[in-house]
Amino acid sequence: MDKIAQLEDDLMDIEMLLQDSLNEATAKFTDEIKRLNSDLKAKTMDYIKEVMNEFDIYSTNLRNAALNEQEAFEKQIENMENISQDSEFNAKLEVVGEREPLIAWLE
Repeated sequence: MDKIAQLEDDLMDIEMLLQDSLNEATAKFTDEIKRLNSDLKAKTMDYIKEVMNEFDIYSTNLRNAALNEQEAFEKQIENMENISQDSEFNAKLEVVGEREPLIAWLE
């Protein structure tokens, strides 16, 4: 009976150690997942900020280029006595002729 009681105590000690080990491993795993999620959030926010910055630069450059093109085209029209029947010229004229929606979009 003493050996059975000792065995029972030993098994109880082993079970307690196992339970502690499982709790510790679960806590470490949970902490690691929280850290990974936090890193992922930070990297995602950095990426979104970078994309927004690139978009702002692109849209500003596009707006400036469009306004410069419009200005150059208007000067070309002012300096021309005979308006060309060139298809490229006519396409530009059509876009510039509808410049109000273009300017609204660029702003």
